[in-house]
Amino acid sequence: MTRIRTDSVEFRAACIVAQALPVEWTIFAVGGWPRDQFFGIESKDMDLEIHGASSVEEVVQALTSASIETFGVGKKFGVLKAKVLGVDLDISLARVDIRSGFGHTGFKVDFDVSKKEAFRRRDFTINAIGIDIRTLEIFDPFGGVRDIEDRVLRIVDFDTFIWDGFVRTLRGVQFCERMDLTADEHTVRTCSAFHEFEVDPERIWTEFDKLITKGTGHGKGLDFAFQTGVAAFFGFSFHIEIWSDFAKAKTRVERLTALATKLDKVGRQEFFEKTHTPRSLIFKVEESLKTTPLITGKMLISLGFTPGPIFSEIIEAVVEKQDTGEITTAEQAIEFAKDSSWMDWRRTT
Repeated sequence: MTRIRTDSVEFRAACIVAQALPVEWTIFAVGGWPRDQFFGIESKDMDLEIHGASSVEEVVQALTSASIETFGVGKKFGVLKAKVLGVDLDISLARVDIRSGFGHTGFKVDFDVSKKEAFRRRDFTINAIGIDIRTLEIFDPFGGVRDIEDRVLRIVDFDTFIWDGFVRTLRGVQFCERMDLTADEHTVRTCSAFHEFEVDPERIWTEFDKLITKGTGHGKGLDFAFQTGVAAFFGFSFHIEIWSDFAKAKTRVERLTALATKLDKVGRQEFFEKTHTPRSLIFKVEESLKTTPLITGKMLISLGFTPGPIFSEIIEAVVEKQDTGEITTAEQAIEFAKDSSWMDWRRTT
């Protein structure tokens, strides 16, 4: 029996909002908070979906009357924010999206909708679970609770999924990795089609960052990434070799570095561009990837070289050969420095 955390500050904040709204409206906790209750994970997110209101203005008026300040971040889409008991709440009206284009904003909304149709627009069944804040009744029209029990990742509806397919596929990757899920065949086929649409860069990085910071290291996310072509899109082709290093790494920089080491210089640049990795992290990864030369200035002096620009040329050449695997020991580096062309240069100085 799943225990719903009614003692959490997030739930108490949601109750304050529900008390401020008309009793004939249904207030669902949706998205991550209900999902995490069934996974037994502590959740700091609280998204509320209101069923019964006919306009955003109605909701704002009711909350304002209860001294709850709201921030309109997407009023035309029926989305508000509020802070209650220090908890950031996302509050939205139940809606269906009438699509006019791809992406996160390419749609109009209709607020006259049934509960089931409102939940149909969600990405995966595990995210299409509602908990009534007032009664604690569970609304699960697409079998999300069963899929959590079976550890299955399943899309809710093909027609609603496709319009934001790329970001949702990346979300599926990090869900599989974080929650030990295996995607069903239909979900794999659906997610295999969405790698080219233009998407807000911040949303791509958000999903990728959750993979590298919250992933458990068991490999289910990588399985899904290879099954759907996401791994190939980002430039990866060797499954086991990638994951063994990734799983051992713990920090964000270590995990990014573990992935970057599997790519050549051009591949790394494309990987960072496609994931929209922040520049500050790219710098840290590149610093950690720098090869330590197997030959030093002191070693060159002992070979008879006079300090000068030739030192940098020799050391850079050694590093290049280290990167390609042609030089793996200090002895090989010394032999390379003794090459006739370098020695000829030494004799002319």
